[in-house]
Amino acid sequence: MDNKSSQNQSNNKITFLAILAVSSGFFFYFYEYILRISPSVMEDELMAKFQVGAAAFGAMSVWYYYAYTPMQLIVGTIVDKIKIKYVLSIAALLCGFGTFFISMSDSFALACTGRFLQGLGSAFAWVGIMKLASMFLPDKYFGAVSGYGSALGFLGAAAGQMTIGHVVATVGWYEVLHILAIAGIPLAIIIFTLITVGSKGRNTQEVNATAESSVIKDFFTVLKNPYIWIAGIIAELMFLPTTVFAELWGVSYFRTVYNFSIEQASNVSSMIFFGWAIGSIIVGSLSIKVRTSILLRVGSFISIFVALMMLYLPMNYYALCAACIAFGAFSSIEVLTFAMGMSVVENRLAGTAVALVNFLCMSSGMLFQGLPGKFLELAWDGAKNAEGTPIYSVSDYKQAVTIIPIALVLCFIITLFVDDKNKRIKLFSKK
Repeated sequence: MDNKSSQNQSNNKITFLAILAVSSGFFFYFYEYILRISPSVMEDELMAKFQVGAAAFGAMSVWYYYAYTPMQLIVGTIVDKIKIKYVLSIAALLCGFGTFFISMSDSFALACTGRFLQGLGSAFAWVGIMKLASMFLPDKYFGAVSGYGSALGFLGAAAGQMTIGHVVATVGWYEVLHILAIAGIPLAIIIFTLITVGSKGRNTQEVNATAESSVIKDFFTVLKNPYIWIAGIIAELMFLPTTVFAELWGVSYFRTVYNFSIEQASNVSSMIFFGWAIGSIIVGSLSIKVRTSILLRVGSFISIFVALMMLYLPMNYYALCAACIAFGAFSSIEVLTFAMGMSVVENRLAGTAVALVNFLCMSSGMLFQGLPGKFLELAWDGAKNAEGTPIYSVSDYKQAVTIIPIALVLCFIITLFVDDKNKRIKLFSKK
C-alpha cells in the first residue's frame, strides 16, 4: 500500500514537473510577444529620439520580421539538433540584449540591429513550445498546447500593450525598455532551470534531426505542394491586419483619429488581441464539428465588415473596444490554416508543413508592416510638432490603413477555392 502510494506521488510529481517545463516555453512566448508589440505604444517617443518619420519608424519595426520570418524555415532543425534548454535560454537573452540595444543607442542603425536581435530570439518561442510538448507530454495534449499557447501569446500582447501604455504615460518609454531588457536575464535562468528540473526522473531524449539530405528532400517535397501555399497565403492575408495594425500602427491610429490618450489608445488596440485569444479557443472547438473551409469563409467575410466599421465608422470608446474584440475573434480563424497544411502531407512531414505555413504567415509582417508608414509620409503635408516629429492628419491615417480591408477581401476570395470535404484540401471544388 505504501509502495503504491509512493509510486502515485512520484507520478504526480513527474507530471507537475513536466507541466512546469512546458510552462517555461509559455513564459518565453508571452515575453517575446510583449517585445513584438512594444514599439506600437512608444511611436512618438522613438521617432523623436531618432529624429525619423513614420516610414523609417515602420522600417525599424520590420527588422524584427527580417530575422523572425526566415528563421522559421530552420528553427525546427535547430531545436532537434541542440538541447532545447540551451536554445530557449540563449534566445531569451538575445531578446533582452536586442531590447537593450534599442534603449541605449542613439543610432538608428543600432536600434534596427536591436529589433533584429529581438526577432532572432523570438523566432524560437512558438517552435520551442511544441518541442517541449513533444518531450514532456503525451500526444493527446498537443492540440491543447497549441490552442492555449496561441491564446496566451495574444493575452501577452493585450496585457503588454495595456500595461506598457500606462507605464510609458506615467514613468517613461526609456524605463520601460530597460525593464523589458533586464527581464530577459531571469527569464533565461527560469527556462533553463525548469527544463532541467522537469527532465529529472523522466525518460526524455531529444532525438537528432534527420540526415541533412533527408531534411532538404522533405523540405522541397512540402515546398512543391500547392495546397500548403494556399494555406500559407490565407494565413498571411488573414494575419496581415493584426501584424500591421494591432502590433504597430493601431495605437497611433486611435490617438490621431479619436484624439485618445496613449492609455486609451493602447487599451482599445489591445482588445484585438483579447479577441484573438477568445476566438482561438472557440475556433479550435468549432473545427471539430464544422468544416474548415466554411469557418474560413465565414470568418474572413465577417472580418471585412468589422474592419471597415473599426477603421472608418465613428464610434465611442466602448463601441470601439467591442468592435476590436469582434475583429480579433473573427480573425482567429487563421489558426486553422496550420491544420490545413498538415492535412495534405504525411505525418512525418507535418512539422515541415507547419513551418512553411508559419513562414508565409509571418511574412506579412516582413512585407507589409512598414507600408502604412510609407503611405503616411507620401500624404504628409510637412507639419511638425515642437520636438520636430512629423504630424500626420486623420485623413492620412485612414488612407494608410486601406491595405487592411483589401487584404481581407483577397483572403475571402481565395477561401472560395478551398474545399475540404471528406477531410481533404482542394484548390478547386469538383462538381
